[in-house]
Amino acid sequence: MVATNWNRSTTLSRFMDGILLLRVPPMRDGALRFRVCDAPGAASSRRRSATEEPFSGASRSAIAEVSTLAGPCPIRQPESVSASSPRRAVFLDLDGTIMTANGAIPLSARRALALAREAGHALILSTGRSAAQVPQEVRDLEFDAVITGSGWRIELPDGQRLHDAQFDPRTVAEIVGMLRATGIRFYFETHHGLVVDNDVRSALQRLFAVVADEAGRAHWEHFFVTGLASAAPDIPDQVTKLVCLAGPEWNPSLPAGVRRLPTSIPQLADHLTELMPDDVHKGAAMQIALDWLGLPRTAAIAVGDGENDIEMLSMAGRGIAMGGANDTVRAAADWVAPAAENHGLWMALRSAHALGSD
Repeated sequence: MVATNWNRSTTLSRFMDGILLLRVPPMRDGALRFRVCDAPGAASSRRRSATEEPFSGASRSAIAEVSTLAGPCPIRQPESVSASSPRRAVFLDLDGTIMTANGAIPLSARRALALAREAGHALILSTGRSAAQVPQEVRDLEFDAVITGSGWRIELPDGQRLHDAQFDPRTVAEIVGMLRATGIRFYFETHHGLVVDNDVRSALQRLFAVVADEAGRAHWEHFFVTGLASAAPDIPDQVTKLVCLAGPEWNPSLPAGVRRLPTSIPQLADHLTELMPDDVHKGAAMQIALDWLGLPRTAAIAVGDGENDIEMLSMAGRGIAMGGANDTVRAAADWVAPAAENHGLWMALRSAHALGSD
């Protein structure tokens, strides 16, 4: 893709972090074509030739990745989806989807959410984090509902709950006994936050030092600050999952109805494993939210990057995997967007025609 000069055949589409998409007239095959240039007021405003590379850093990566994903036509919609489609429900993962691996929310993601809201769509956060681990910065994005614990709880802005459940304490006790007998270190996630003893906290800090850059370490270490110290009860109340310091090669004998998943923390997916019931997942929570909204699954758009997003992606009318997703997650999706730090959420919602009219 190259920079384009302003002329009557181009139409301003959207801004995203200093990048401007210009829609050119449809080709004979009916496909939409987009060219990209710096937005007015971007860091560099000098005139460039049509052959000069206008991008740097994440912007260039975003354009290259989109081009790789979809060839010359990165945004082409099936005829059943149009900018005038009725209200839909947009289900959004947090880590690796709205937030980057370092905990930042790109300006393009904020703009995409605002445009989807202006278009009349319902926005539902669907995260593996507990309710206590969702920062106020995220809640301030004004979601219609928040799904936490990968499906355990669905909360409305006024504090009402559409759904609220927890791990069977007897099953939790059985798992804890097995983990302690085999020497596997672990911590609890509860509706109130994390319960992390000092030994596990130290082990996690050592992991962050190896797998994350400085910004990533600062973000995730802050995430664990809310964990309780070793004086916490033996087994806390309202457990939603157990997170084990073990990688994908760990294959324990688990109680019936319990499954294991890689953690949804991007940098630690090869080092931590989550244990929770088979029938608790984001897809089941999505169905509860859709029933509340009075919408069918075909009206759902789901965006995520982790294995705990698979049910949600496969059940939605439009499932979109983020660029950081592994092959298993991508296989459950209808489309793959760039990574979060490369304007992935903006491109994901644009691909689903969820941003309103151009």
